[in-house]
Amino acid sequence: MPQYYVEDNHEGIVSKEVFRRAQEELARRSNLYSGKRKQNKRVHLGKYAL
Repeated sequence: MPQYYVEDNHEGIVSKEVFRRAQEELARRSNLYSGKRKQNKRVHLGKYAL
């Protein structure tokens, strides 16, 4: 049975701009460190913003 991939068929829950900014924030938080003495500990320990 043939299958098709359709882009932009439905309105998204969040806009593409909000999604892109959220992904950038997740990447930024995954790279945070607490300082020179504790280089392996991240400041933000939670995986999610809330």
